[in-house]
Amino acid sequence: MKELGPEWFSTDWTWEGGKEAIALMATEDFYFYTKTRKAGMKLWCDSQVQCVHEDRTSGQHFGLSEDMPQYMDNTEGPGRLPDAETDAAPLVKLAELGAGVDVPFFGHADEVKIVRFDGNEKLSPDYRCDLRNLPVEDESFDIVHSRHVLEHFGRDEVVRVLKEWSRILRVGGEFRLCVPNILDAMRNILLMEEGIIEPHPYPFWQVYGHQLDERDFHYNGFTPRRMELLMKRIGVFEDIEVTMGDGENEEMNVYVKATKSEHPTDAGLLDDWDKIEEAEGIKMAGRSNGTAELPELVEAEVGS
Repeated sequence: MKELGPEWFSTDWTWEGGKEAIALMATEDFYFYTKTRKAGMKLWCDSQVQCVHEDRTSGQHFGLSEDMPQYMDNTEGPGRLPDAETDAAPLVKLAELGAGVDVPFFGHADEVKIVRFDGNEKLSPDYRCDLRNLPVEDESFDIVHSRHVLEHFGRDEVVRVLKEWSRILRVGGEFRLCVPNILDAMRNILLMEEGIIEPHPYPFWQVYGHQLDERDFHYNGFTPRRMELLMKRIGVFEDIEVTMGDGENEEMNVYVKATKSEHPTDAGLLDDWDKIEEAEGIKMAGRSNGTAELPELVEAEVGS
């Protein structure tokens, strides 16, 4: 049956940044499938399969599953891409934050310019950086998108990170986010504990992360309600939509879609009060940048 395999199919390469064993296993599976199909046999697959298209020139990967179902049809309706209004026009410019190995498939790849941000240099991102401080200009993207990244930041960082991510999105642009649904994880953990469903590590990964390396820990958990409140707290979004999807109950992940309605002032993007005072030239008696004048103010008040 060896001659039935296509010449272009081989197992001497793996996806850059991916897990070698998984890549080889998947390659061999499809090689076997190709051979058996050409031999006139049929196969039934009893598992979940995710296919990825790779642009071998650029190395970018485009998921062909339901990474971004709202963009699978770009002709009309809610799935339509926003207008291209940045320096990448006529392409819609998208910031993929925490890009990892794969980038989402948007139905019309020839209409989207994806700029990848990640801290791992092995993934060859366009910008290798800390996602707390993005090295790009304000309002320079039509879409800001992030999948399973926000949970890797601590509780005291979340608002600051969301503000930074919203900074690079233009007014009228779309903010899209996906995080694990901790409610679904806890529900499945309880069902496993009671023996109702078979044990599986994934719910624990949702809560704690895979912990394969120092980056792969979860420091936060989100519910649909909490994500809605967080988006409202940022104060620059309208038309906030929070939904759930994936998994047997379609509740594994929380999806957020929102439109940026205004761009805050530089001071509005700051989360530290001392920095806000400094940016706006405020001096408040009793605070670190106003204490030098405090004794005179107190004496004058007492003397009067």
